[in-house]
Amino acid sequence: MSLCLVLQYEKLICIAGDTRGSIKENGISYCTEEPVKKIFVIGDKIIFTAGVAMVMENIIKTFEKSEDKSIESLKNISIKSKDEFKNKYPEAIEKGQRAVELLIACFENDKSVIYNISDFNDFEIIRVIGDPQPNVIGLGSHCEEAMAIANKYMGKMNTVKLYEHIYNSLASESMGGDLYFYMLTKNGIVKSHRHKIKDSRPLKMYNFIDNIKMHQDPNCGMKIQKNTGSPDVPEWEDKFYLSNEGTIITEEMIAKKLQITDGTDEGILIDAKTRKIDFSKFDTVAGKLTAENLILNGMDIGEEFGEIYTHINEKGQIINKAENKQQFIDQYGLNPDFIKRYPNKIYNSSFEVYNPISLKPDYWSAGIIERNSAYDNSVSLKI
Repeated sequence: MSLCLVLQYEKLICIAGDTRGSIKENGISYCTEEPVKKIFVIGDKIIFTAGVAMVMENIIKTFEKSEDKSIESLKNISIKSKDEFKNKYPEAIEKGQRAVELLIACFENDKSVIYNISDFNDFEIIRVIGDPQPNVIGLGSHCEEAMAIANKYMGKMNTVKLYEHIYNSLASESMGGDLYFYMLTKNGIVKSHRHKIKDSRPLKMYNFIDNIKMHQDPNCGMKIQKNTGSPDVPEWEDKFYLSNEGTIITEEMIAKKLQITDGTDEGILIDAKTRKIDFSKFDTVAGKLTAENLILNGMDIGEEFGEIYTHINEKGQIINKAENKQQFIDQYGLNPDFIKRYPNKIYNSSFEVYNPISLKPDYWSAGIIERNSAYDNSVSLKI
């Protein structure tokens, strides 16, 4: 919306406006990233604009090109511009929203005059003539507060410093950016000044990129939405959310060189750059993997108390590290090479898979034995 503040004297007009672009959604104001020019010098007039940006831009461009620079001409251009926009975008202007707001400063017959044209008043031309007593006029965001400060300090401090103080004090999502200040007499502009308005707090941001918009709220975080509807009837869906605590919620994510850590400097759990997963830092594993899903080589397998008994080498062979001997690796717990060397018979051997629960080797029918008991050369199966 922005703020226009006018100090009107009989022979002098001070007028200023800011450049903050803003949008209101669900009753909440957001500032846009791009500045928006709101105050224009056209001929002998200084014009402040507020309302729907596309409508106001067309009004100013048309009025600049028009040979008729009268207030009546500006009114007619404003009515036509709003009607054209509303016919093209019937859903763009909400009920009760001000689409056109103009405040014009000029001199007529050596006296200061302020005009107001607004669709809120059905485009009625309101005219205020200056008199010896100063008149304070506010239009737009925070106008009541601005007028109160102006009335309190007017005549007690430098006029330019007063304007800077007012705009700095009231900066918000709907007012800010750069302050453009003008002093106007019957002879034209006698002073102009530009000031960078200081924001006293973080602001809620709202950015458009085609059919994407971004909300940035210092109290909540950042949200990105996508329009899944049409330009005329938008339907905004949440696609990405980043909280102030660092939590990310999104539908899909593709990241190059992603690292997932446990919060410490050395605690990298998954490193996409080096293609490594550090299982030693995981305490709990949920779910199971079947053998068909695994290609194992260069892996150590631990048993009791973390002691490593078995190693799978790069050829996929299972090696007993304690005895440095090859173990059975087929689905029955047998080494195929063993079967080839002893055709038609399978002997019990120290290479069979040991079952720590039954305390027996698999396929063994005798009594309980110790881990290192010898049970070689007795036949388990004849083929």
